[in-house]
Amino acid sequence: MADWTNDATLIASLAAGKAFTDEKAQALAENTVALGEKAANVPAAYRLGKWLLGTIATTAGSTVSISGLDLTQYVGLEIAIRGVSTNNNTSVLRLGSGGGVSPLTGSLVAAMNSWHGLYFIDLSTGFMMGASNTDNNNSEFRTACMSAGTINNATTGFSFSLSAGNFDAGSGQNLIAIYGVR
Repeated sequence: MADWTNDATLIASLAAGKAFTDEKAQALAENTVALGEKAANVPAAYRLGKWLLGTIATTAGSTVSISGLDLTQYVGLEIAIRGVSTNNNTSVLRLGSGGGVSPLTGSLVAAMNSWHGLYFIDLSTGFMMGASNTDNNNSEFRTACMSAGTINNATTGFSFSLSAGNFDAGSGQNLIAIYGVR
């Protein structure tokens, strides 16, 4: 994977009267590749499209969190629920921030089920919409169009919790992926 060369450093080295070297040409080429590969060190101001901000393993406990986010350069969040399961089949998966919680899923109905879903949060309004279901389709197909509480561009973290029981290893991927959308 290509590395991003600091933009200010690169531009200063290309100032009038300075030689254009193979190293500078290589840095420009690598920046283009780094953008395409979505390298982790690309500055947020240059990130277009959807960027993975983090993943949360859901293999134990009743609450999992992500923190240290900088959402100032994004217009939205995409949350992908991939094979998340619990030891309590009446539990509901919830999203929380700033003291409020929003239910994302219906209950699992049967043991050994996993949730799968995709949600989008508009960071300018806090409005969330999306849908989830279980891997064997025994549960209701749950759609959500609601407020995501206080999740906005100033948010630096939030959590996912269960209404009952604990996350378990289950048979799915057992993770929640959070993407920033520009």
